[in-house]
Amino acid sequence: MKKILFGLFVFFLGFVQVYAADKAVLKVNTEGNGEIKVVGGDEELVFGNTYPKFSIIENTKDGKQFKLGAKASEQWEFVNWTLDGRFYSTEPIITIEMNGDMEFVAVFVLHDQDEATTDTNNTKTSKKIKDSMFSYLGIGIIVLLVAMIGIVLSRRLL
Repeated sequence: MKKILFGLFVFFLGFVQVYAADKAVLKVNTEGNGEIKVVGGDEELVFGNTYPKFSIIENTKDGKQFKLGAKASEQWEFVNWTLDGRFYSTEPIITIEMNGDMEFVAVFVLHDQDEATTDTNNTKTSKKIKDSMFSYLGIGIIVLLVAMIGIVLSRRLL
């Protein structure tokens, strides 16, 4: 019985590792007043009369392409995209290919603000975006807890 439970546990751990290996999370947010849109790489990106979005999370796979669009609200203007807290592009519509977890922020400023909102490296001086390490740590803790529960249950069953 112990060997069967241990085999199932090892299979579960292997399955979790393979399943999570090629997964990626795309987070897209706004800073300032504007809206964002995310579509598949081959779809047309059109802002319509739909409810504006200010934050989008996509669970996807590495290698998948997306188009990200930013549209400023009235009296605001789009400045740039940042990727993981660093300058990425000044184009309002960009095409990206997933390579691990990515967090994009569309930065908008009021028309009357000047370039003082960006530093000399053209990077946004906002707070740093948390690394995806914490999500991996959470998965590891869950797997560890499941293993501990499995061991305790297997000892009680035998």
